[in-house]
Amino acid sequence: MTTPYIKIIAFRIASSEYLNENPIDYLHIPFNIEEIFHLLIKNSKIETLGGVINGDIGLNYTEQLATKEYLHTIADFGDLSTFSAYEIIEAEFIVVMSPIVIDSRPHLRITHPDGRLTYIADGVMIS
Repeated sequence: MTTPYIKIIAFRIASSEYLNENPIDYLHIPFNIEEIFHLLIKNSKIETLGGVINGDIGLNYTEQLATKEYLHTIADFGDLSTFSAYEIIEAEFIVVMSPIVIDSRPHLRITHPDGRLTYIADGVMIS
């Protein structure tokens, strides 16, 4: 049995009526509570100003509509072995070029086990 709500949505999609909506309205939807990260950098030596530690960094992002970039922020760090993510990077070494602060935009240089480098500069990933 199809509910009236589903019929309305199906009609709006089939008739392309949804194209007339203002995408800015989407930004007013409250964020859900995150139970997993968007990106989890796991099992790494993390070089900080205070020395080298072993751990993980969990990142979440918001899409910037104007630039189509994903702006990453630090959601958590430390032993995140019980957490998961939509994307997981197994890193060998991470150089932290700015303080690790929750909700901040990180500056990271990530070395993968095969030697590839990934950079996150002011929250924007550059592979």
